[in-house]
Amino acid sequence: MEYSIGDLSKITRISGKTLHHYHQEGLVIPSRIDKFTRHRYYDENCFNTVEVVHRFHRLGISTETIKNVLANHKDSKKLLEFMRKGCIAKELSLEKLGISQETIHAFFHGQPSALNAVGRLESSTPATISVACERFYGTTAEIGSHLATLYQACGSSVIGQPIILFHDDHQYKDERDLECCFPVDETFSGNGVNRRTLTGTRSISIRYEGFYEGIWIGYRQIIDYLNRHHLAVQSPSREIWQHFNPAESWIDDLPVKVDIQFITGDPDDPDFNRDVSRPGYGIDAQFDL
Repeated sequence: MEYSIGDLSKITRISGKTLHHYHQEGLVIPSRIDKFTRHRYYDENCFNTVEVVHRFHRLGISTETIKNVLANHKDSKKLLEFMRKGCIAKELSLEKLGISQETIHAFFHGQPSALNAVGRLESSTPATISVACERFYGTTAEIGSHLATLYQACGSSVIGQPIILFHDDHQYKDERDLECCFPVDETFSGNGVNRRTLTGTRSISIRYEGFYEGIWIGYRQIIDYLNRHHLAVQSPSREIWQHFNPAESWIDDLPVKVDIQFITGDPDDPDFNRDVSRPGYGIDAQFDL
């Protein structure tokens, strides 16, 4: 299957700006570029390559070093397994680069692919619920701290698992338009926190279990389904965190359980408004930079 750069961004959770940068650096190369529109398209092999490059960048490894690794390991899926076994850390002498054993272990050993699993795609209409919420611009790494603060403000009024709303149609920049929500009951007094209603709307959902960095596996299945059936979606998409524990902070190497939801709605419903003026709108959008 072929993916536009917008789809690739939506699936991998990496901004279009960063993917554009990866292309310029020669790290993640499109399978083809349309000769008329200049839009970039990627094949299925790109997903593991993006994950490899993203992990190396987070470790502060240079572009030239990453290029050499990719050149020596053409199969990016096998390279990921190679990384998890710790072999790549020895090959690159990462400790000599000042990277601690703990960091190497967290990135390369702590995320076995066998723990990443997705359930079946489901079409449903979630119930309409009242939520306490906080909206902010930031990265997914900041979600945990915002949830902890919101949970503390809501107290005993919380009656369900947290919901994360992703308001960007496609993520152009590294910071995202995010909203943390907790379902609350009628005892919720506000306490300086916003409250609103999340309307139940027809959605496609899937459950992902594993490490958060691998959640793209679940997103890919939903995007593939939406594209096959030519379904438009409306922002925001949602993640329901079934694993949330207010006593724990955000830790990348802990397994998670997340329900991913995309709102498909009813195209004939006048309340299902598509903001077509925004570039990059919709699952088939082919935004480029």
